[in-house]
Amino acid sequence: MARKYCESDLANPNYLNAIFNYKKTSQYYFEDEVKLLSKRKSDSIWESHFKEHLGVSYSLAVSIVPIENEKLFIFENNGTSSKIVINKNVLDEHHDFSTLLNNYIYILNFFSYDTGLPWLVLNNDTLNFYKSLKFPSNADYSGFDEDLKLYHSLLFHAYFDYLKNNKIDLEEIIEWYFNTYIVEELGIEGFHFNSSNKDSSYYERSKSIISEMDSILNQFELFEKNREIDFELLSIRSKPTSYDNIESFKTHKFLKLKTSTENSQLMSMLFSDQSHLAYTLSNEEFHPFFRLVEAGVNINSFAEHQQKYLRYLIEKNIIEIIDDIIKFKDIREINILYMLWRTGTFCLFYKLESDLDVAQNLVEKNFCEYTNKVFSDAEIDYLSFILDDKKYGNGPKIRNKFVHGKFSNLDEKKYLEYYLELLQIAIFYVIRINDELEYYAGMNNSK
Repeated sequence: MARKYCESDLANPNYLNAIFNYKKTSQYYFEDEVKLLSKRKSDSIWESHFKEHLGVSYSLAVSIVPIENEKLFIFENNGTSSKIVINKNVLDEHHDFSTLLNNYIYILNFFSYDTGLPWLVLNNDTLNFYKSLKFPSNADYSGFDEDLKLYHSLLFHAYFDYLKNNKIDLEEIIEWYFNTYIVEELGIEGFHFNSSNKDSSYYERSKSIISEMDSILNQFELFEKNREIDFELLSIRSKPTSYDNIESFKTHKFLKLKTSTENSQLMSMLFSDQSHLAYTLSNEEFHPFFRLVEAGVNINSFAEHQQKYLRYLIEKNIIEIIDDIIKFKDIREINILYMLWRTGTFCLFYKLESDLDVAQNLVEKNFCEYTNKVFSDAEIDYLSFILDDKKYGNGPKIRNKFVHGKFSNLDEKKYLEYYLELLQIAIFYVIRINDELEYYAGMNNSK
């Protein structure tokens, strides 16, 4: 039946895409030949469509060139064309490996100490019509913003090219971090990373870095458990380490929203522009209640049918009314809840004691709970989407396909794309593991 549908002139590309991305979770499944047929049919439909319809196009570009003033970057927008220009003069000032790594955080904004990877977006303040029109398969991943991911991938690629033009290999920086930096700066010995041959093809480099990324996770897990890395033990371990079960040195590393229907409804009420409190009598435009309160809003601005929701928020000790103006009882709690609702991640490393107290309050109120893994739940889901098929059917499955020889006949441009994707995750591993090792070193120094 599925094959006949794929061959039909009435086949819908959204349904065809759902067939292609279908993941076997029970006795029901699509044969590989049918899935391939659905992909080819969908590609054919869209190719024919765009021959007759121009559609809407937009472009985004990134460049690293000298800027005369001291600005770090400039943003150019010409309607459907946007360009980000990073000041090469700033990057040229320091080429020590430590600064080149820190640039990912402080210049490229590749990582946030609060919420991790910036393109991981579980919920948007405003309704995403594109997402609402898509027909998902049974195990689709949708926890990222595609435009933000494109933007940061372009930044990453531009910086990779900048380093390469300066005869600096990114893998050698990663090798320096594990083999030299943590020994000299943190007094931690035993980690080892082997960079691949920079003259090799991106196909070979991709295969090599996958094994090194796996090894680093194995090494960290051993170090966390035994406070040392025994490579003989590492070589005979029967069960490989996976990114989804590595424990942190910090018992309460992340906050996450506690799963319940009431919590889900409450978060939507506060932060979604589709909630019952997203508009007022004087302004029928939709804005999240969170933003309305930030801007200042009178309780009398809400209609009678909305008042019951306000009373609920008062009962939950989330808002209070002062001279008819709605105020949050603790804006710090609201800001953390917003970050969790939007990204799924809030890390408790490098936080003031007062911030940790707010986190504890949220746990005691049953809004949140702690997790103690190296990666947050949202990050684990993303890693699965990119690297393998443990959870999702619509990801590139880069690690699995390289390891099992399913990427052996692509062009070098495609191999570069996958190699850069792997490097992004490798840098992400470095940042998360560095936080762990700094925390561990700090614990030892305080004894």
